[in-house]
Amino acid sequence: HATMEIARYQAKTGTKESALAAYENVLALPKLSVGKKLDGHLEMARVCSFWGDWRQMKDVLEKAQKIIASGGDWDRRNRLKAYQSLSNILVREFEPASKLLLGGIATF
Repeated sequence: HATMEIARYQAKTGTKESALAAYENVLALPKLSVGKKLDGHLEMARVCSFWGDWRQMKDVLEKAQKIIASGGDWDRRNRLKAYQSLSNILVREFEPASKLLLGGIATF
């Protein structure tokens, strides 16, 4: 989708707000697959991480967790676990982070 490429460009060159707004435009597209919705949320989490907005990163990851419950492949599930563990590490919650990382190893 061209809209996803615009959002990625905003993430590289724009502000946090403009990048997140561009990703929200992607997520608002009709007939968007579960995989693309997860990709959008994970990329939003990466933007939040870059800008140091841990609270919003956690909120985005919670939304992604709800979406992955309705479907998603093992690759995206593992990426979500990695992003959640990063989120936990950044707020110094090491025990839940280690459990998530170890849970992702089982699929390799």
